Amino acid sequence: MWDVKDGAIHARVGGEYLCGRLAGVRAIRGQHPDWASSQIPVLDALIIAHNAGESRLRTYPNIPDVTTAFIENVNQRVAEWSTVTDAGLLSDLPDDGSSPGPSNVSTPGLSGPLDTSGVGCLPGLGGPRDVVIPPGTPNDVATAVQTALAYVGVTSGWTQLCDRLACRAYGYVGSGFSTAKAHWNEMVLSGRAHPGDTCPPLGSFAFWNTGRPAGHVSVVVQADPGCDPAKIMLTSNGVFDSATGNHGGVYLLSMAQLNAGYLSGRGYLGWSDPICQGARLPAGTVHPAPSGR
Repeated sequence: MWDVKDGAIHARVGGEYLCGRLAGVRAIRGQHPDWASSQIPVLDALIIAHNAGESRLRTYPNIPDVTTAFIENVNQRVAEWSTVTDAGLLSDLPDDGSSPGPSNVSTPGLSGPLDTSGVGCLPGLGGPRDVVIPPGTPNDVATAVQTALAYVGVTSGWTQLCDRLACRAYGYVGSGFSTAKAHWNEMVLSGRAHPGDTCPPLGSFAFWNTGRPAGHVSVVVQADPGCDPAKIMLTSNGVFDSATGNHGGVYLLSMAQLNAGYLSGRGYLGWSDPICQGARLPAGTVHPAPSGR
């Protein structure tokens, strides 16, 4: 006999319910792209549907106060549970500490199981289908965004490798810097950084002070002309590992969500041009490719 207090059963059934409701929310957003609710993060739209019913997607931003409070509560919990202060802790230099230089190397070998199956509907929650690359985007940036999104849903292999993950979008094995913090410092010194600028463009690298020496960096896969952090989307490693049981998973989330997790929202450093100095991946590498660590 199953136990009504069994946490695993509650999580599984709740997950199945939310996945089904998410599918309905996606369908509504597809049918009504002009609604204001179709422009907000899909997680917020799901919360509205769950708390107040799908009809409130039509009236948004006119929603009950209790629903607004519920969204704020969920976003606060997401920030608390997804904070990963060591997302870039591992050095991205070769084990001997030497610079890899610009030479091509073989595709990294598999250092652990590369599982792209995801957990439930997690890869679809704010997944690549919600990101639209604007017409006229330079080819290198569009390719980098598509590559970064290819890693969303991978459930292992990227623990503490944020700088490597960011540069992987641009076809590098790794960044060539020891940490995200070292990467940021070099960008500042070379004049390629934009400290304090909270409107990072598509394809840029956004950096954070996490309270730890290594720092954090993410790729911007969706920019916003209005500079709304809730609409600026990034990929990041590890942020939902504790909630999913993944180990070094890769996720898509808003700048607002990621920013809230570092130093109570005060950790954002700015953005830089997507400059890497690691070794290049071979032409034709299929993504997602193993981290090699």
